[in-house]
Amino acid sequence: MSSLSIRAFFVFRCLVPLTICAILLASRNAAAQETALPKEGLFSWGIGVIPLGLGPIQVFSAGGHAFGLRLSAGAQIDLGPRWALRLPLVIAGASGGSLDGYAEIDVVPGVIYRFRDRVDEPFTPYLILGGGIKLGGFGAGRPLLAKPVVVATLRPLVSRHDLFEGHHHSDDPNFDSNAAIGAEVWVGLSWHATRLLSLDFELAGSIVPVDGVPVEVLAETAALRFMF
Repeated sequence: MSSLSIRAFFVFRCLVPLTICAILLASRNAAAQETALPKEGLFSWGIGVIPLGLGPIQVFSAGGHAFGLRLSAGAQIDLGPRWALRLPLVIAGASGGSLDGYAEIDVVPGVIYRFRDRVDEPFTPYLILGGGIKLGGFGAGRPLLAKPVVVATLRPLVSRHDLFEGHHHSDDPNFDSNAAIGAEVWVGLSWHATRLLSLDFELAGSIVPVDGVPVEVLAETAALRFMF
């Protein structure tokens, strides 16, 4: 096992339990938080809808780096005045850089903590800290993973080996993909124009395994959020 794989293993061992503990802690503390500060939203229901988040990504792995774009949409549910559960769906891809070829589609359930003190804070930023677990499908080009390029050979469209492979290749033999569990952390600012509308600026960092090789992704996104 390479030193990079060992490092990724220990990162997963640390981040996944910490994320689960944060969700449990948020659920316990939400009821104990001060009741003078209501939940976010026009009706203080604490329900947020995120129709679109958009921004660039930078992908790094053992073989180099790539640049691309990230799209996201989802929901944010307040657990209390400051804790919230976030459920984004993420689609991202990269095709430029020293070595191209990365794609992902996943959900990232996680929790955030917002440093807010007043109900009406128009055009006042909130600091957001949080993170979640990435669950989905991830793929990367073999050069990006520092793996040798596969020379295409003729083979049957379906073989018995396809039924038992732990991971699989796409139509491109030099693009490896698999279903996996990763981790993602967030930090950002939420710019509240009104109690209904917010613009969230976020920096996200994640690590996921593709064919046994850790891939790190950095994303900078802006998202529109409606709050009820």
